[in-house]
Amino acid sequence: MNHGHKPPRTCGELHALAMASGSAFPRQLALLVDFALQHPDIIAFGTCSSIARRAGVSATTVSRLAGVLGYRSFRDLRTLFRDDLVRRGGAGSLKTQAKAVRQPMSPGRPVEGCQGRS
Repeated sequence: MNHGHKPPRTCGELHALAMASGSAFPRQLALLVDFALQHPDIIAFGTCSSIARRAGVSATTVSRLAGVLGYRSFRDLRTLFRDDLVRRGGAGSLKTQAKAVRQPMSPGRPVEGCQGRS
């Protein structure tokens, strides 16, 4: 967990923090971190409620994760993922990413970008 440190500035930093924290995250938060790293587009464009439904956790857990990581709000956490998408694909790909997020998620749908913890 992020005990008083600055929040991650990139998905890479979030991944490193998750790896370093190991099992220090409560189960629901750990599930959400893994989901976020595997589906950064969903985090970048989703709401607390929509992310919670897709990740299988509560909306409160989504909001709580932002605080645990050191962000002031969920919006700040979402900005991390949006900025990462811009860095990787340019601003033009944001519309494409947003459209993809609005589509129902299929089980085998690959997502580029941040990868979950191994």
